[in-house]
Amino acid sequence: MPDQTPDEVARQPKAEGAGPPVAVEGIVVNAATGQALSRVLVRLDGVKVLGALTDADGRFRIPGVPGGDQSFTAVKPEFDAEIHAVRVAAGMGELHFALHPRNAIFGHVTLSTGTPAQGITLRLVRRTLQDGRWVWTEADRHFATPDGGFRFSGLKDGTYLLMSEPASDNGYPLESSCNSDAPAVLLGFAPAFFSTGHDIANAERIVVAGGHSAEVNLALEATKLHFVRAELARPPGKDWNVSYTRLDRAGQELGYTLHEEKDHSVCAYVPDGAYVLLVSAWQQATSERRGSAEGSSEAKSMGAHLEFSVEGAPVRNLRAGMGQSATTPVHGRYEPAAPPRQGTAQTSADEQGVHGGGDPLEVALTPLNRVVEENSPGDSAYEVSDLQYQLDSLQPGSYWVHAHAGETGVCVGDVSAGGQNLARTPWIAGPTGAGIPIDVTLRTDCAKLTIGLGAGVGRVGLEEATALKIAVVPEFETVQDISWVDVDPVGKRSGTLEDLTPGTYRVFALRESAEVDFRDPAALSRLGTGQEITLAPGEAGTVVLTEVAP
Repeated sequence: MPDQTPDEVARQPKAEGAGPPVAVEGIVVNAATGQALSRVLVRLDGVKVLGALTDADGRFRIPGVPGGDQSFTAVKPEFDAEIHAVRVAAGMGELHFALHPRNAIFGHVTLSTGTPAQGITLRLVRRTLQDGRWVWTEADRHFATPDGGFRFSGLKDGTYLLMSEPASDNGYPLESSCNSDAPAVLLGFAPAFFSTGHDIANAERIVVAGGHSAEVNLALEATKLHFVRAELARPPGKDWNVSYTRLDRAGQELGYTLHEEKDHSVCAYVPDGAYVLLVSAWQQATSERRGSAEGSSEAKSMGAHLEFSVEGAPVRNLRAGMGQSATTPVHGRYEPAAPPRQGTAQTSADEQGVHGGGDPLEVALTPLNRVVEENSPGDSAYEVSDLQYQLDSLQPGSYWVHAHAGETGVCVGDVSAGGQNLARTPWIAGPTGAGIPIDVTLRTDCAKLTIGLGAGVGRVGLEEATALKIAVVPEFETVQDISWVDVDPVGKRSGTLEDLTPGTYRVFALRESAEVDFRDPAALSRLGTGQEITLAPGEAGTVVLTEVAP
């Protein structure tokens, strides 16, 4: 952009604590290769007319930038945008942006019948960290083109799976009906993962990074899909919401279309195999339903669990009755003693705020080998009485358990089921969706940690990030994630974390938040050595950081 006139500069919005206008210079490079990037737009956020494109050497110059705290963004197609918080001042050093290139996965789908693969639905699934555990989340989905081609672009670095949705021989989703004229068998394609797997655990991983494009081709083999019909008994009364989940016996959710008739029968076409049909029914809580003692009613739930097999022939006479859903109790207990309560003995727990307020315990589960929604809280336990919680029926399979204390002065200790440490071992939901009761220790001897920055830490010449991200990583077995706190290298150069579980931690200073698989020593080592501290029960510890992670 051309230099601006003094009048134009004077009309620009001023940052808080703004000083005289400054010409800001810098360079933008490819984070994967280190090479300079041309034609990157670097702009001052909130001031549309201040910006510049990088030249052939990746350099830019923006004149007339108001002094003070500013935010700059670097943007280029097929790269992740980079945002820098900068304190602009006369004599500052040049800015340095490293943009991460986006990746692509492309290929073709072929059908064994020779039918064009147009309309086959493809799902791309990405491995992501969620609350400190790896889960599979859907990244994108596309239809194959008339020639069977597909392309997923703009992908972040990471590990992916490619899978197809079930389809009929014409390449389109399967449709079923429950009438007597429905064909007994159709030719179609079962869901499949690249390259030959039919479940997540055995599917081939696709790793892309640094602007890489990976070619993957999916060959689908036609199979006979048999008609299945089940009659379901509805719960008594009205206003029930009902949902259905089709699973294989390993707990993998399947994408077969399930058609429901008015007589509450459901039908689908599936290949030979062993299956589970899960039915969940619930009534929303309402203040108008009759029979309530105080004009209100809690939500109610029921369920059905139907196992069946398909072996070369249609299955037409399945029946399932609704019953009370299987549940799993979750028990909490304080150690060494319950926290003191505020208020008088006559004050209720709700009125007291229970030692600072909040639910004393939050327990959530994430599945190991199933696709979940990104940033979903997972299946959660709900309170049924003081420190007694309950998990409703879940899909069968393995889960990681996460627990968080909701009270001030309380932290999470050991979490176990049947004597097994759930920080080390997944919890198992059996065929009915229930499992061994979960025991959670809530500690009231928590520690506190104050993190400070050593002299010069957080500075790059006269450029200063407005905040560093401090990661406090547990080095002991725990169901919890990393604890984070922001520290300002310009203002108050310290931050404090309360209610930490006693144990040994390693502390890192980062310039930006990042996915950190802290349970993998190799992944953690990429952050450098950090600084270690052991916090005894009730201790208030201090760490002074001397470096920022690379």
